[in-house]
Amino acid sequence: MHDAASTLIDPELASFMESGISLNLASCDSALKPSVARAAGCRVTDGGRVVRVLVSQQQCARVLEHIAGNGRVAVVISRPSTHRTVQIKSDSARIESACAEDLAAVRRYLDSFPAELQQLGYDPAMIRTFLQCPEEDVRAVVFTPCAAFLQTPGSSAGRELKGAP
Repeated sequence: MHDAASTLIDPELASFMESGISLNLASCDSALKPSVARAAGCRVTDGGRVVRVLVSQQQCARVLEHIAGNGRVAVVISRPSTHRTVQIKSDSARIESACAEDLAAVRRYLDSFPAELQQLGYDPAMIRTFLQCPEEDVRAVVFTPCAAFLQTPGSSAGRELKGAP
C-alpha cells in the first residue's frame, strides 16, 4: 500500500497517461470474476494524487457496476508503438459525472489515439468509430492510486513504481 502523503505519478508519467495511448480498465465482482473495458481518456489531477479515467457508461457497464460495488480498479496504460506499459491500481475508486475538463480530455484522446495507431497501419477513421463515445455517456472513474507497476516487456516488467514524496 502506498503512503497517501506521496504520489506514485510524477509529471512525466502523468503526461504519458494523458497522451494518445491505449487505456484499459478492469475490476472484479465479489466472486473475483473479472470485467475489462476500454477507456476513452485519462486525466491526472492534484499533483498526481488523483486519476480520472474516462469511460462510456454504456460500453463499460459491467466494470462500472463492479467498481461501484467494491472500489477496486486496475488501469493498464500502454503506447502501442513502443509497448511502454504501466499498470495502476486502487481499492478506493468511485464513479462521477464527467466535468468539462473530462470531456475536453476525451476529445483530445479521440484525436491522439487514432494518430498513434495510424503509425502501425490502422485507419484512423476506423479507430475513431471504434472509440466513439457520446459526451452525455461519459463517466469518470476517480481514484487515488495505491500501487503502480512497470509492465513494459523486458527484464523490468512487474517492477513496482515507488513514486515521489
